[in-house]
Amino acid sequence: MVETMERNRDGNDAHRRARRSTPLGALVRGFAGGVACFDTVQFLPYRLGGGDARAVDWELSRGLTWADAPAPAQVGRRDVEGNFRIELPDRRASLAYNLVHWGYGIAWGGLFGLVAGSIAKLRLRHGLVFGTLVWLTGYVILPLAKLYRPL
Repeated sequence: MVETMERNRDGNDAHRRARRSTPLGALVRGFAGGVACFDTVQFLPYRLGGGDARAVDWELSRGLTWADAPAPAQVGRRDVEGNFRIELPDRRASLAYNLVHWGYGIAWGGLFGLVAGSIAKLRLRHGLVFGTLVWLTGYVILPLAKLYRPL
């Protein structure tokens, strides 16, 4: 699709309208935003709190074991062990963590992309409400699964 930067009657760029042109495009943009936002929101407090791991080591959770695995890894472990009746070794803790961590952020980001792509004029409050929903969902589901303390 060839876009021009012609102005329409109300002064908006045709290019801006094209950003929301397809649900698939909105979904992909949401996925990308979910990855960027979710990781930034988690890495910055880690670094500000004195964490010294390299970004790539932190990102891939290198050296993680089940004894120190956070709630997302435990969710992945329960899912695999419960559904496939196999026991995951310690070396799979980081893989389970990354799959759940990335999957959660990407899925919510994709959903936001779809929502944002269907709203005529996206406002900051939409993102704040959606972000709060994502945050609260984690703090409801994880305590129910007995993987995290209730609020």
